[in-house]
Amino acid sequence: MPKIIITGTRQPIRQRTKVSYDPQHGYQIGVPYESAGNNLGGIAGILESQRIAFDFEPNARKSTIVAKPTGGQLGIPNKSVDEWQVLPNEQQLSIQYHPRTLALGNTTLDEINKAVRDNADSTFSGDAQEVFSRLLSGEAHYVLGQPVLRHTTNVWDAYPGNVANVNQNRIYTTEQLLTECGPLTGWVYPIPAGIIGAVESAPAPAVRDGWQIGWQKKPASWATAAGNRISVTTEYWFGQWDLFYYELAT
Repeated sequence: MPKIIITGTRQPIRQRTKVSYDPQHGYQIGVPYESAGNNLGGIAGILESQRIAFDFEPNARKSTIVAKPTGGQLGIPNKSVDEWQVLPNEQQLSIQYHPRTLALGNTTLDEINKAVRDNADSTFSGDAQEVFSRLLSGEAHYVLGQPVLRHTTNVWDAYPGNVANVNQNRIYTTEQLLTECGPLTGWVYPIPAGIIGAVESAPAPAVRDGWQIGWQKKPASWATAAGNRISVTTEYWFGQWDLFYYELAT
């Protein structure tokens, strides 16, 4: 077998960084190194210990390795990746709080509840009869669809900037919600116009005293993701919320 003659340096030489970007997938970064001979194993070990992905091509003549940092490693600026969704949720609500039930008035509703407790014969008509017969048969709740705004931001695992822990379980107005999800908060990909339209068109339930129509911000979920990153998912649930139990967002 002929002897291999190495004409370049055996030391790793960093090449020009290659960066591609789009707002939904974030930065795709490649940091290439080259060396004469098979002398990049040390670089590969360092990258592995730092949890940095890489492509390694060892060769007796010329070796290359391309590091693929996902954030602030290797001096590359970190950028988050944002995904926005409006999803349907389903909630169980008491028949007692249905708008047609509430329209009967407290006096009629008290009479219905007493008749149900006493298993009395019906003396009601119209909506009052409907409520009475349903309660008497044990039908206590009805299903209502509820829009949910879900925001997932994918960041490097040392990324410090996120509003996920602010105002948990508090109620946002639509205006407050869009402000938190908009460009002034610093998102690389703020909530897009199509999603804003879906948020603003959420059907408002009938207003009740002591309740607030708005978006309840749920505690975020945090999960490790591929590429040394973390996915932070925050949901805002739209509906009417009892201010005895919940506070308004500040």
